Amino acid sequence: PSTATTNPLLDSQERSSSDAMMSTRRFLLRHAVPALHRQAARPLSACATLRLTHSLNSSPLVRKQDSIAVTRIAAPPRRHFSFDNESHYHTIADATLEDLQDAVEEALEDAGIAEFEITLASGVLTMVLPPHGTWVLNKQTPNQQLWWSSPLSGPRRYEHDFERSQWVFTRGDVNTLRDDLAAEMQTIYGVQIFSE
Repeated sequence: PSTATTNPLLDSQERSSSDAMMSTRRFLLRHAVPALHRQAARPLSACATLRLTHSLNSSPLVRKQDSIAVTRIAAPPRRHFSFDNESHYHTIADATLEDLQDAVEEALEDAGIAEFEITLASGVLTMVLPPHGTWVLNKQTPNQQLWWSSPLSGPRRYEHDFERSQWVFTRGDVNTLRDDLAAEMQTIYGVQIFSE
């Protein structure tokens, strides 16, 4: 007969470690994963989702069959916002600022509003519209964005959405720069700056 000896202290430590792992695993599955699912309304970026999925799936606390549920929280792919290069950004941003300048000037002149000053220089569109205040739209090259400052709505940032061919507000992805500018000109002057 074999006389294998067991060390009760090691057995106790292994059981304790295994119990702790199971307890942590149960906590993750009961609390952390549902919390991540609740946050799906605020989708994670693709990079954050990849890091989270990798860290949870590589953990000894998450079994393979549980990892499937974790990977389902991935956000839908974000629309294409990046430019091919900096020159591409400048081309589109400059054209947008020029179009906005022309549209606002034409609409105000057609409405018989004489007191305004609109200038475009070095990637900065400045619209002084007394007595309402000054609107500023400028290129932000490092972020490839257009930044907006308005006395009515405050500061905003816009990214170019290539699918819609529009500059969209970075918080919400619904408002476009054209729509926001048109709404504010409608509010203060009652003019429509875009015909469509």
